[in-house]
Amino acid sequence: MKKCQTEGCFNNAAKKRTYCNHCKNERYKNNDIYRYYYIKLKHNARRRGKEFTISLDYFKKFCCETEYIDKKGRTKVSLHIDRINENLGYIKGNLQVLENSKNVKKYIKWCGRDETGKDYFTTVINKPVVHDSSTPF
Repeated sequence: MKKCQTEGCFNNAAKKRTYCNHCKNERYKNNDIYRYYYIKLKHNARRRGKEFTISLDYFKKFCCETEYIDKKGRTKVSLHIDRINENLGYIKGNLQVLENSKNVKKYIKWCGRDETGKDYFTTVINKPVVHDSSTPF
């Protein structure tokens, strides 16, 4: 096995390649960060069976307006891309950014404590409220 050509990397290169998969992805991300995260979002949507019709240009504009790329991450105040209407996929007008903690709270409901005093939670999908002109509310 031949070693990855990135300076300081000790991983083996991918088969028939000069770089390991990690370094290849890092190089790709550094060349066009918007395209990298667009493809990642598209892949995850496909994996989860969600519709994905936004274009790369729309994604770039969305990221610039919301500062998503600069503030994304894993901390509780980091930004995540969220779908406004959970029944729809990643389509124009259905995207928003939420802090990680707020995004998680949409799906988790505290149920109480068991006999050992340990908290337990359940996953809940909050269905969006559909406003209809035929209903008074």
